[in-house]
Amino acid sequence: TLEYELADLRDRVLAFLIDFLILSFALMVLGLVGFSAFAGSETALTVFSVFLTCVFLFYSLAFEIFNHGQSFGKMAMKIQVIKTVGGRATYSDYAARWVFRMIDIYFSLGGIASILISSSPKAQRIGDMVANTAVVKLIP
Repeated sequence: TLEYELADLRDRVLAFLIDFLILSFALMVLGLVGFSAFAGSETALTVFSVFLTCVFLFYSLAFEIFNHGQSFGKMAMKIQVIKTVGGRATYSDYAARWVFRMIDIYFSLGGIASILISSSPKAQRIGDMVANTAVVKLIP
């Protein structure tokens, strides 16, 4: 039996906003440096733009994989992704959460995720349900 306090919607939204601010600042700095450095080459600017897009898209996936279910925002809010059956989530679990993040959060502007987190017994969005994961508080 696992006994963890589930992260509520407020904790998860604040973690998302912290991640978004960090990511926005990092992309802005990288963009200013990169676009001024590659100003003379259209091909280099295109490649750099693809790089920045990849940083935006894969930020959450990379940090959850390499930090055992925590991005910077989750670390700040002291929450973490775990398997609902116990133990750490696997790479495929993080990937499943990441794929459905597009639907849960980005395409619906967070509406679907908010409704599901608030109403499901394990505070799960679609990505969590598919991956059999939950986001829990590390400090009750």
